[in-house]
Amino acid sequence: MWNTVVSALKTNFTDYHAVDLPGFGANKDCVDSVERMSDFVFSYMDNHQILDAIIIGHSMGGYVALEMLSKQPNRINGIGLIHSHAASDTEEKKDNRKKLISFIERNGEKAFLHQFTKQLIATQNADTNRLNQVNKLVEGTRPEAIISASKAMIKRTDHTNTLSVDIPFLWIIGKEDAFMPYTSVMRQAKLCLTAEIHLLDNVGHLSMYEAPEQTQDIIAGFVESV
Repeated sequence: MWNTVVSALKTNFTDYHAVDLPGFGANKDCVDSVERMSDFVFSYMDNHQILDAIIIGHSMGGYVALEMLSKQPNRINGIGLIHSHAASDTEEKKDNRKKLISFIERNGEKAFLHQFTKQLIATQNADTNRLNQVNKLVEGTRPEAIISASKAMIKRTDHTNTLSVDIPFLWIIGKEDAFMPYTSVMRQAKLCLTAEIHLLDNVGHLSMYEAPEQTQDIIAGFVESV
C-alpha cells in the first residue's frame, strides 16, 4: 500500500514504518475488530521501542489510527487520515458489508476483487499501467482477510468526538473517491482544532498511486511541521 511513497519519505531525521495490519500483506493473523488492530500497532511500537509517533492511515488504517488516539493519546503526536473518516457505518453500509461477507463466503474473493480494484481509482486515472499496479496491490488478498476486515468495520466505534483531541490532523481527500464522499469528509475535517486539509482533484481512493509525488510532499510537509 505505502511502498510508492515510504522510500521517498525517509530522511536522516525521521523513520517511517509501513505496518501490515492483521490479515494483510505478510501479516496472516486475521482479527475482526478495529480495537484489536490498534492493539497490534501498539505492540509493534513497543517491540520497536517507539514511545510515540505520528500515525498515518489509509481508509481502514485511518479507523485504526483514531482508535489508537482514543486509547493512548499520550503516544500519538499527530494523525493522518488518508481517504478515511471518523464516523461509524450507517445501517445501509452495515447491510452492504454483511451482503459482501455472504458473497465472499459463497463465491470466494476473485470476483469481488476484480470489481473492487476498478472502484479504487478515479476513472480518468484508470490507464492500463495504473490498473496493473492496483491489481498487484490487492493480489493475494485472502477471503478470510476481507471477511474479518468487513466485520471489524461493521462494529467499529464512531470516533467523531475523537477529532476534538488537540493534536495536528492531516486529511487527504480525493474529490473522485467512490467510497468516501468528499463533502461529508470535509465536514468532519472542519471539526478538528488543528487540521491540514488537502482536497485532490482527479483523485479517487488511492492518492499514493494516483498522485504519488503530491502525496509524498504533503505527508513529508505535515511530518516536518509536527
